[in-house]
Amino acid sequence: MTYADQTCDVCQGESGGAFVGVASVPGAPVSIAWCRACLARDAAPSWVFDHDYIFVAQGNLAALHDWARQRVTWDDGRYVGFDEYCKRWTPARIAEAWADYERACDEAATREGGVE
Repeated sequence: MTYADQTCDVCQGESGGAFVGVASVPGAPVSIAWCRACLARDAAPSWVFDHDYIFVAQGNLAALHDWARQRVTWDDGRYVGFDEYCKRWTPARIAEAWADYERACDEAATREGGVE
């Protein structure tokens, strides 16, 4: 969260919107810093899209509710829709992300003594 320096967590201040404050992300249990431009567009940070597409939908756009796919994010200097943003994810990259996630979970469980 970048509240301390009053920078939007969605666009990193690139959209030119005035800083608003901190609020929750719809559909995610996290709060982030927002600017007026991103908040007005119901924009979400790109990592929310990554999470939803890979870990919730497992690469299947049809598995997501319409409201999740109607959001936008900031990418390469402009707002882009969910479907357009997710085109960057190939099946191989999704499988790699899953493997990285499972490896991180296993490492965390091992450190905490949960897995032998």
